[in-house]
Amino acid sequence: MKYLNNINKYLNKYSLETQLTIVFLVTSLSVIVIFGTYHYQDQIRSFKKNKQESFYALTQSIATSIKEDIYSQNYSSIEQKLQGLNEISEIHQVSLFNSNGATISEVKRDNSNKLRPTYRYIQSNVVITKIKKMFHINDQLTLQMPVSFAGDNLGWIEIVSSAETLQSLKYSVIKNIILLSIITLVVAIVAIFSFLKIKLEPLNRLVTFSKQLPDATGEKINMLDLSSEIKTLMNSLNRASEQIHHQQKSLIAQNTLLESRVKERTRELEKAKIVAEKSSMAKSEFLTCMSHELRTPLNAILGFGQILELDSEKYDDVANANVQEIIFAGNNLLELVNKILDLAKIENGEMDLSIEDICIDSIIKKCLTLINPLAKKSSIEIINNINSNNIILADALGLKQVLINLLNNAIKYNSENGRIHLDSEIVPGNRLRISIKDSGQGIAKKDISKLFTPFERLNSKYNIEGTGIGLIISKKLVEQMNGTIGVNSTVGEGSTFWFELELSTKKDTVNYIHATENKPRRYIDAHLTNIKRLG
Repeated sequence: MKYLNNINKYLNKYSLETQLTIVFLVTSLSVIVIFGTYHYQDQIRSFKKNKQESFYALTQSIATSIKEDIYSQNYSSIEQKLQGLNEISEIHQVSLFNSNGATISEVKRDNSNKLRPTYRYIQSNVVITKIKKMFHINDQLTLQMPVSFAGDNLGWIEIVSSAETLQSLKYSVIKNIILLSIITLVVAIVAIFSFLKIKLEPLNRLVTFSKQLPDATGEKINMLDLSSEIKTLMNSLNRASEQIHHQQKSLIAQNTLLESRVKERTRELEKAKIVAEKSSMAKSEFLTCMSHELRTPLNAILGFGQILELDSEKYDDVANANVQEIIFAGNNLLELVNKILDLAKIENGEMDLSIEDICIDSIIKKCLTLINPLAKKSSIEIINNINSNNIILADALGLKQVLINLLNNAIKYNSENGRIHLDSEIVPGNRLRISIKDSGQGIAKKDISKLFTPFERLNSKYNIEGTGIGLIISKKLVEQMNGTIGVNSTVGEGSTFWFELELSTKKDTVNYIHATENKPRRYIDAHLTNIKRLG
């Protein structure tokens, strides 16, 4: 079965006409070979049978003519009689043995095609019986027959036929078979091609018609004098052509309707886009104005709070605690205002980022200098495993702000006496990944999708301070620096926040560009505020 499947796979590479032609030709050749083999064997078998009968009569005649000479031991007469058989071309050799098995006389054809005595007087292994023996060896017929006279066995005669006679017959039979096979094969090929051309023409027309079905216009094919199977196929294709034509008409109508709806929907979306852009601009303008307007009273509140703090000796502990609460709340509100302003500017594309070659190790150390006091205050150990001079493409202040936001969150949401691990690795795409892993409570999978959303604080139930927009600002800053940011977390084991930035093509460490050089004043204000809070 596997062999037949392989043949079928091979034939399927060709057209049906070619497949049928191959099958018919192979079948015809098989029939010719079988018939030729049978005819050849039958001819040889018939020839051998006839030759055996004629040879038996010939041998019996020779035995009769020489039995008296054997009896009278007239050996010269025997040799003359044996040489007289020279005209019988079918005889190749004649040997005569006495009753003791010794050679009395032997003649054999030499190179001149004459029967001549061999003078081989040897002892033979022939056992004299009254039964004749006949056998073939190498196209030669050998007949052994006892010679009797007056009821006594006088000896044994052996005649070997010439091989040329049988070989000539074989060549003649083979030649006739080949000639007959060629004639039969030519007739078969002509018949096959004629038959296939007549029978497969309708099928070829149906195949051509089926190829045009995708662009059917409702036309039908009509052919006469077809077999029932092809007629059924023709009717099916005609129905398919008609149905496809109707479906195409329906699709064209639906497509026209859909295009009109798409155009209408596009106009509506353009209007909605314009309204959304106006709303976004209005929101950004409102946030910007609100942030600027809130700063003035906040600065006044913080200023008076700091003045009261300087005169803390004049007040009792309750009053001083209230002053500290005013300063703390004011700083938190100012941080919120600054972050809202940053978020508005990022969304409007107004954030001025300068992508440069930055040494990551230098930035990490400066951020840890700012964040370590807060970590010590919360008994959090920061383990920095980043000791690399890898150079990345980033904005120095933007990168610093992202790191401080992530480190600050890792401290806020860590467990008591917890740890923070900083790691880096080069990932595919010629990028450097910075990972910040904490040992906190972790984040449930259903809540991870809520991260990086403005004002979303998953752990607000723990009364942890924060604005809820630090992560969204970090995300937008990383994306504007052509990077990606993400988080991996397991409940009960902690969270790992990471971001990736492109590596620079430079191999050596470059001079770090300080965050305060030629940068907007608000960055300096923000960092000074953080330093003051952490101090």
